[in-house]
Amino acid sequence: MTHRHFIIHKPFGMLSQFINSKKRKKTVLGELHDFPENTMAIGRLDVDSEGLLLLTTNGKVSHLVTSRKVEKEYYVQVDGEIDEAAIERLKTGVEITVKGRPERYLTLPCNAFKLPEPPNFPPRTKPIRGHHHGPTSWVSITLKEGKNRQVRKMTAAVGFPTLRLFRVRIGDVKLNDLPAGGVIETPFFDIDFGENSAQEELDLKIAFTDIDGTLLNKKREISEELKLAVNHISQKGIPFILISSRMPSAMTHLQNDLNINGLPLICYNGGLVLLDGKSIHSTEIPVETIEAIADLNTAKTFHISLYNHDNWYVEGMDFWAKREQYNTKVAPTVRPIETVLKEWKTAEKGAHKIMCMGEKSELDKVVAALKENYSDSLHLYRSKDTYLEIANKDISKLTGIQVLLAAKYPDFSLENCIAFGDNYNDIEMLEAVKVGMAVQNAKPEVLASADVVTETNHKDGVAKAIELYF
Repeated sequence: MTHRHFIIHKPFGMLSQFINSKKRKKTVLGELHDFPENTMAIGRLDVDSEGLLLLTTNGKVSHLVTSRKVEKEYYVQVDGEIDEAAIERLKTGVEITVKGRPERYLTLPCNAFKLPEPPNFPPRTKPIRGHHHGPTSWVSITLKEGKNRQVRKMTAAVGFPTLRLFRVRIGDVKLNDLPAGGVIETPFFDIDFGENSAQEELDLKIAFTDIDGTLLNKKREISEELKLAVNHISQKGIPFILISSRMPSAMTHLQNDLNINGLPLICYNGGLVLLDGKSIHSTEIPVETIEAIADLNTAKTFHISLYNHDNWYVEGMDFWAKREQYNTKVAPTVRPIETVLKEWKTAEKGAHKIMCMGEKSELDKVVAALKENYSDSLHLYRSKDTYLEIANKDISKLTGIQVLLAAKYPDFSLENCIAFGDNYNDIEMLEAVKVGMAVQNAKPEVLASADVVTETNHKDGVAKAIELYF
């Protein structure tokens, strides 16, 4: 297959993707040029950032460009006359927030300096605030990493908020005088990836994938293209492991569809790891904590689902229970919470997951109460305003992968893994493996954390990535 590569100047207000998943009034990359099928953006620029963006049909090239071997330089207009003290703080590292991580992140040391003269960029389509607001200055910042809105968060952390941001260089590829919206096709990217990197084999030996929002198509099913792709890597001896917040029986029917029966499962976002159908790792929420959560719902203003291993309990078949049953193809057991907890207490069990579903205002109250009293022991994850997943804080998809590798695949490391995801609970996993792949419909923070972005789940993004990498 002959791959194609493009250098573009992303204009202000354009999404660094080929779809507008939120139907916002924003333009997308496909409006600039007739790009070939399977073209992917290498990394991304925020919608309000401008400048150099590389595109390719080659997933391995994309991985190399986004690696920490390649520098990315930005010219940043900041509010105020930036001083040397602020420059030094940028260079040594500052703490920023990263969505999906409970703790603050310390940025890596980088190169930064104040530009002696403003760069000769044309005026932005949406004007920067007027001169009467005070002086501005420009700084060059060169990174080898790329968290979501990292440069903006860094300059804000040192007291000089970003007003305008341009990426001007990736490795040895420069923006130069390419006009906004300009596209150049190139036979290759003139980037030094380091010794032997151009010939480096990724040595991927195992694949992990999220399910909802990542793997399933518009009908919430496994597509024929995905079945063929998974069969292809299965014949090469590459395990295709499902990793999800789902319970086991909500995953095994998907294994059947993919003809990967018998492979391990990582359930409940790493809270339960199954090998040959048996638990090799289990982390639960204690009954006492569940009782406290139930006490928040004495007026029955929201739905509570309790999960342990392959058991799902609800107090009644309300709208939320029926919707989950439809989505997961699994039927719950109807039983009062008090009865379930009494049985669990006797059996010394807890919950692998608690799902609260209801109106946003009600779940806001639940989140506030749990953060106040259980922030050190519970992980709270809202995939949408009306869904709140609660798990033990000690688990994550990454811990599940690490447990499974040690138990079943001791000769594999994270450097042999590719993983696919779309939501906040996938970020840690995507950042840790050799190739972290986000589908185009992923959250912006997930897109920023991924090494590579593939097509949306509705357009068989995982299948297309498998075809490119294997």
